[in-house]
Amino acid sequence: MRASGCSPTPASPPLADVIDAVHEEGGAIFGQLLHLGRQANGGLARTASWGVSPIPWATGAAVPHVMDDHEVAMMVDAFASGARRSRDAGMDGLEVQLGHGHLLAQFLSPASNHRADAWGRDRAGRMRAPRQVLERVLEVADGRPIGIRISAEEFLPDGLTSSGAGAEDIIEVVAELLAVLPLAFLNVSHSA
Repeated sequence: MRASGCSPTPASPPLADVIDAVHEEGGAIFGQLLHLGRQANGGLARTASWGVSPIPWATGAAVPHVMDDHEVAMMVDAFASGARRSRDAGMDGLEVQLGHGHLLAQFLSPASNHRADAWGRDRAGRMRAPRQVLERVLEVADGRPIGIRISAEEFLPDGLTSSGAGAEDIIEVVAELLAVLPLAFLNVSHSA
């Protein structure tokens, strides 16, 4: 019951089998795309985890490798490639993870993004990489619904919030994304 015109890429038959099983029972299945960023255990890969700034995710954690322009472009391409593989395997839609302190959330957050280049400085700079990822995912989705998961509160000093002292960072970020991207849904977690 795979979507019309889609066939699995050579690397995705097991995923297509799971998707086909869900479809055969009348269900729909969505995938989630994410990159852990500085939260990845670099020791398993024997390389430093990637991060937006040289800020460890926890006390005692390794300092991440700060991504350069080329690596940011590689990350955007990787999200698009993951979306393409998910589409080709027959996924009905996708959620892009912008929360929980993962890599795209690290770009968005003033607590973890201390960059002074085009990927930081202000909210427009911090939104640049997540927006590019979403644009590319939407390009390859072939009309499938694409949404985002985002944390309403980071619970970090200088982090993004949706309440308190008039700061409504997350609400403004979501409004800016919805103004320019045809996102189908919003999944909100980590809220006060």
